[in-house]
Amino acid sequence: MAWRKRGNARNITEAFKEISRLSMEDVTLHKSVSSETIVGMEDAADLIDKAVRDKIPVTVVGDYDVDGISSTAILWYMLRYLGINAHLRLPRRYTEGYGLSMRVVDEVDEGLLITVDNGIAAIEPIRCAKEKGLRVIILDHHLPGKELPNADVIVDPHIAPEQSGFSDYCGAGLAFKLSQLLIDDNRFLKKMCALAAVGTIADVVPLVGDNHCIAREGLRYINQREIPVGLLALINATGLKKIDEQNIGFTIAPMLNAAGRLEDTGAEKSLELLIMEDYAEAEEKAYELIEINEKRKSLVKSAMERAHKYIRDNHMEEKNPICIYDQELLSGIAGLLAGRLAEEYQTPAIVLAPSGQEGTIKGSGRTYGGVHLRNLLESAEEYLLNYGGHEKAAGLGLRKGNLSSFTEKLELLLKDYNRPEQGEYLYDLEVNAEEIPRIMEDLEKYAPFGEGNPRPVIRVDRILLLPQAGKLYRLLGNQKEHIRLLGREFSVMAFHKAAEYIEMGEPDVINVIGYLVHTNYRRNSQIEIEAIAFEESEKKENESTALQQEMLLHFMQFAEERR
Repeated sequence: MAWRKRGNARNITEAFKEISRLSMEDVTLHKSVSSETIVGMEDAADLIDKAVRDKIPVTVVGDYDVDGISSTAILWYMLRYLGINAHLRLPRRYTEGYGLSMRVVDEVDEGLLITVDNGIAAIEPIRCAKEKGLRVIILDHHLPGKELPNADVIVDPHIAPEQSGFSDYCGAGLAFKLSQLLIDDNRFLKKMCALAAVGTIADVVPLVGDNHCIAREGLRYINQREIPVGLLALINATGLKKIDEQNIGFTIAPMLNAAGRLEDTGAEKSLELLIMEDYAEAEEKAYELIEINEKRKSLVKSAMERAHKYIRDNHMEEKNPICIYDQELLSGIAGLLAGRLAEEYQTPAIVLAPSGQEGTIKGSGRTYGGVHLRNLLESAEEYLLNYGGHEKAAGLGLRKGNLSSFTEKLELLLKDYNRPEQGEYLYDLEVNAEEIPRIMEDLEKYAPFGEGNPRPVIRVDRILLLPQAGKLYRLLGNQKEHIRLLGREFSVMAFHKAAEYIEMGEPDVINVIGYLVHTNYRRNSQIEIEAIAFEESEKKENESTALQQEMLLHFMQFAEERR
């Protein structure tokens, strides 16, 4: 494919402005938004204060993903600090499904019920809770429907975003903002900020404004290890040293998510870890979660193979959206498949699995190309039993007999959707290899990167690869499908491109486009380019001698270090 520069950026600041269309000030708040500016937050604090004074029992109902688990943990720590030993309840993925259910309400006889990362769509359960005499606080960030629950307090900035100081929090972010309002203890709040950063990054909310502040400060406390014992044990078990948003998103979060994806009550294991205070117990639990995550990876690999076969057999490669049903699939990993399929086919994807109830199926969707996924489902709600979510991701349930009609309706709604043009790779800035350490420093001003604050794509030409133990690269992955290309000051990591490099003839000088990141290669933090694409660099006249001199210098330095 051809490589093309988008825009006219001459440095990182210009590249950042072009791709995010935000100023540095828009992204990197240096002071967090005051909790009082979030509509309903002071009322929630007042109701909790009353529960503390009157010794009213409190039940917290969270969710089974990382945001729901981390936000529940934050509220548990906060309430314990205030003198309340709260009862915690996470929904059971396979027997109850997402959010507050009638079954959960039936378990709570008295007191204050707090939902976090759910509740805004629980119209009937909250009506029943109120009829039982419960007081109810909702802390949620999902988009509200046409009707709001009759809770005592609703904190959901999406109800009236123009009235709140910031509106794109996740559940953990809202729980942290509530803790800031109720507790004035910097040491305690640092630990809660670390948990909020994990939830914020994992939930892929926009990393701008106060979310950027929470993620940036939380990562700082994580790297200072000013964090709860359970999170410390999990990080230590991974062997990671310096933690960034990549490590949270691709290592820590999947480990916290895996048990809740595979087991009905599995999310409770991750919640137990985050509120543990004995390091030995936490370490044992951390290794259990790592083992479960390895099982999850194997299941996803098999499911992706079935998904590709389903798409081929049903001639769905050009369909918009991709909508598949897999009767062998665990619904807990449907969202992972949907995300991968959406990226691969560059169109929204919905993956459905058996629900455990006769005649019904359920699953998850992930968007692509600017399609608002929840609005898309709303336009086809006549075929659905339930649905919820936001622009990027959603969950849904329907009768199996409605699947064909539902799919046809979605295809009709997206008949004018055009997939992005194929055939070229885009980058934002050209960089010389010797400039990379300085460019990395410039990038750190805008970190952490994520949704709404993307990492610029750089192009680096004429990267000299230097052999170690006779090889220019290391093969990685269970199938040796990944490759790390070895340079002097930095390496190039290329996922799923090992065969491509070897078939290219293993060139020793390459051009690369990709993302500049810090990595923990061999447990040492170093700079790395995460490659989107690479190609052999054209040899210049008299370059062979220069290369030989460079390699000789490398060997001499290597020998000196080994003395």
